[in-house]
Amino acid sequence: MPLVTANGCSFLCEAHGFGTAAVEPGGPDIVLIHGEIHGLEYWEHQMPAFASKHRVLAYNRRGHAGSQMPDYGFSLVNQTRDLHALIERYGIRNPVIIAVAFGTTIAAQYALEHPDQVRALVLVAWSEMHDAMQYFHRWAGYNATAVEILEKHGRQGLIDYLKVEGGRSIYKVIPVD
Repeated sequence: MPLVTANGCSFLCEAHGFGTAAVEPGGPDIVLIHGEIHGLEYWEHQMPAFASKHRVLAYNRRGHAGSQMPDYGFSLVNQTRDLHALIERYGIRNPVIIAVAFGTTIAAQYALEHPDQVRALVLVAWSEMHDAMQYFHRWAGYNATAVEILEKHGRQGLIDYLKVEGGRSIYKVIPVD
């Protein structure tokens, strides 16, 4: 699978039907976005099925296996820019965006920023889209804790903390209540 550079980061991508005259899509382009604990392999069964009638793109988000692990750029704003840059790079027009877990947040933000450039959204999630403001406030608190740890103990200190507390007291994905 090729590495594609977009928004200043290299992404591992699996694309079907792009750049070949032999593939004539019968339906709209499809973009697949995985969640935090997934990768593009999450879509291994959907990709071939969709590829028979659609141009399909799945990619590993920044920091996920095979994609670049930059020192920064993991915000919702930047990951939405990643999606936009990849859509432009592949010449995708009005895709159906199918996303799971935190990928739904990226997809929803992209649709809000580019409403005339999205055909449809298929959002499969739990807390990311349920009571979104509570979710965002909770994550803002997690981010404040992470910044404090970074300032006091550096990058390795944050990594060590996340190995112990990630998913427990910080960056919980499943709703607290």
